[in-house]
Amino acid sequence: YTPTNSGGMSTLGFDASFNVRVINKPKWNWDLGFTIGHYDSKVKSLPDTSIVSSFAGASYITEVNRTPNLFYGYVANHIFESDVQAAAEGLSIRQQNGTLVPFTGGDVRFVDLNKDGIIDENDRTVIGNPNPDFFGSFNTKLSYKNFSLDALITFSEGNDVYNYTRNQLEAMTDYSNQTQAVLNRWRDNNHATEIPKTTWGDPVGNSRFSTRWIEDGSYAR
Repeated sequence: YTPTNSGGMSTLGFDASFNVRVINKPKWNWDLGFTIGHYDSKVKSLPDTSIVSSFAGASYITEVNRTPNLFYGYVANHIFESDVQAAAEGLSIRQQNGTLVPFTGGDVRFVDLNKDGIIDENDRTVIGNPNPDFFGSFNTKLSYKNFSLDALITFSEGNDVYNYTRNQLEAMTDYSNQTQAVLNRWRDNNHATEIPKTTWGDPVGNSRFSTRWIEDGSYAR
């Protein structure tokens, strides 16, 4: 294997700023400022059709004509409320020895994208974009003689984030401490909840990288 610098990417965007002095007196000054930015990156060429990388339990995909490093995983569609509901869906995972293990009540209901009844890597898709639609800041400064009061608010809108902390504290795969959210885990048939059952070792992969761990990363602070 020989590493090569054989990819290409283009990024287009803009940054705009607006600043004004609202009050301009010998003793009083009040300044306001606002910035906003946007960028759009596209991969133009790769040595392969796509590149999938992993970090901290998450997977990221980079493909030609798409934004790089998109979150790549499974789509979680709620929880099987009962064994009957899971059996009607008929989903399974395939173990290394080839045997099939069916999903049962309390397991995560992953979307079977290729419709083969087996949840595996062929059912992964883009599940989030870490890049914001736009970002910026707002600042204000009020001055009186030698004293000033400053404030800065930054914001980001439209970006997704992977909540790794919640993945570790709500996976319920071993004896690790968990958050109080798992108190509402699935316990018996017909229990409606968004937290799957606890099963040692996670045999069907309920904690796998999926939309369960992707959240809206928009903020203003």
